[in-house]
Amino acid sequence: MTQPNQLHNIDFKGHVRTRDGRWCYPLTLTDTFSRSLLVCQGMLSPTYRDTRAALERWFGEHGLPDAIRSDNGEPFISPQSLAGLSRLSVWLIKLGVEQIRTRPALRRTTRYTRGCIERSKKRQPSRRRRIWARSNDAFNRFRREYNEERPHRALDGRTPASHYSPSTRPMPDRMPAIDYEGHLVVRSVPLERMHQVEGSGPVHQRGSQRGASRSGGNRLRIWSIYFGTTLLGILDEHEGCIVG
Repeated sequence: MTQPNQLHNIDFKGHVRTRDGRWCYPLTLTDTFSRSLLVCQGMLSPTYRDTRAALERWFGEHGLPDAIRSDNGEPFISPQSLAGLSRLSVWLIKLGVEQIRTRPALRRTTRYTRGCIERSKKRQPSRRRRIWARSNDAFNRFRREYNEERPHRALDGRTPASHYSPSTRPMPDRMPAIDYEGHLVVRSVPLERMHQVEGSGPVHQRGSQRGASRSGGNRLRIWSIYFGTTLLGILDEHEGCIVG
């Protein structure tokens, strides 16, 4: 990374129980270049609606990143959809934000790719996590301390706040349309009707606008299915199956 907002990392830091017996799910958003903790917010549940609302507030004030990296849990991906496309993924793609996922099956890789996501968690003693979970005022105090007071080893002892600046990509007032290249065939399919089927069987598709390119002429009837620039899978029209 050479500047802020090239890559953000988003994660739910597990869950802790508050004194009133409720579970609190701390959502964090960090910037890879500056190590800044951009969002630190307790939620009652890790839902798409609340996660998007938190991101909308941050993007509206500080602009869009080029990409966001997450783990393979919900609401970041949907295990039932093509390429794990979730409602949050669709929203990010429409904003022009690339979604990058960690690879949980490769532990050695995960150690490095998830390092920035987990770093702020390692700095939180268990007792203090339970205190912060009482209110988001406490999370905000921790975020200010983390960004503005604590020296960071990877920054030569300087603070994350000294290396962060807002993005030059503003949050749009209206959701922009996805522009597909001229050789793609564009089809609209209701978002709620898509399930991934690998191998033989019926094909169900999901998304807002879907672009497809065909290869091999009319005999093979093989289609590459895209949502924006994201490849969702390969459709064999003759066999009636999609391979992710």
